[in-house]
Amino acid sequence: MSYSLPYILLLTFYGFLAYLYEQIDNEFRKKQISIVAVLVFFIFFAFRGYLYTDWVSYVQYFENIEWNHAIINDIDGEDFKEPGFALLTVLCKTFVNNYFFLVFVCTSIDTYLFLRFLKRRDINNIALVFMLFITFEGLSIMFNLLRNALSLFIFMNAIEYIEKRKPIAYFSLCIIALSIHLSSIIYFPLYFFLHKKLNKWIFLGVFTGCLFFYISNSSLIFTLASLSGLDGPLGDKLNIYTELFSTSRVLSLTGTIEKVALTTLVFLYYDEIIDQLKGRIVIINSLLCYLIMYYMLAEFNTFSYRMSILFIFSYWILWGDIIKVLYVKNNKRIVSALIYIYCIYVTIFAVSTPIQQYDNILFGAKSYQERLNIFNRTYQADE
Repeated sequence: MSYSLPYILLLTFYGFLAYLYEQIDNEFRKKQISIVAVLVFFIFFAFRGYLYTDWVSYVQYFENIEWNHAIINDIDGEDFKEPGFALLTVLCKTFVNNYFFLVFVCTSIDTYLFLRFLKRRDINNIALVFMLFITFEGLSIMFNLLRNALSLFIFMNAIEYIEKRKPIAYFSLCIIALSIHLSSIIYFPLYFFLHKKLNKWIFLGVFTGCLFFYISNSSLIFTLASLSGLDGPLGDKLNIYTELFSTSRVLSLTGTIEKVALTTLVFLYYDEIIDQLKGRIVIINSLLCYLIMYYMLAEFNTFSYRMSILFIFSYWILWGDIIKVLYVKNNKRIVSALIYIYCIYVTIFAVSTPIQQYDNILFGAKSYQERLNIFNRTYQADE
């Protein structure tokens, strides 16, 4: 509980701002609330200390990289980093030889792209979006997935070019995203179908099929192999491969209820969301992509997480959309309260280890060695 306290306070702060935003009619006051929400968001993420896990490898990468490494992308003892991110890292190091400057620059880019995306979708209650962002993988994305975050926010801003049918602009942004993280390759084919409106029954049917596939503990590889008529020695090899790389599935009752709730509400208010709110077809289709990746690839836990998180932004938007399209005020209040309670509940259980303890370099963060000791102790305790 103590580790999650700063995050709970932040969620409560954003929940309060989101409530205030909906209660007042003065546009100037609303703008002030949005500015405060953005400033707190930026300070919280841009000036963070050594949090979570991946900073260990990123700090080492930052310390070792030089211009020639950015060109040939080869650092002894380091994992491969895509050329776009390598170039960004070495540029930051050239100006300020401090890892926290890289974090500051990445967060600045992320924040700008995030706000640009929200503006393009006519989303005004920024505090509510930030509350949902923090709850639904935002902490992990910002603290751990430095490259994923950049490529994700770039793609979010490329979506408008799918809608406008501008392939050059879209694929150019996708190439930039790919140069930062290879997982962005999945964005390329989306140009051809993400903008198409699905029948809401198809939307519900696909989700239901994916959920039952997951619950039944079926294997995607074996299902595809069976449908393709593959058996014999090749089928045996697939069996060995799956056993080597697959992971056990844990059915989270809370997570399943939450996914069923969101999908059901989107289904019930499908037409209202699309008709009343700008650019929501691609957001709903992105939610479906998230659910397909999450459930259909579940036998490979890490891969499922890495692929589904590429579409997690749909969560940040659609929960707020549900509140917006509800007709009855009391229903709005009830759903809003339930969302806030769920956000707190998830955060308490998600933030529970010393490596997640928040600190900020503006207010006296722990040193590299102190955080490294905490990191090592945490993982030794888990072994």
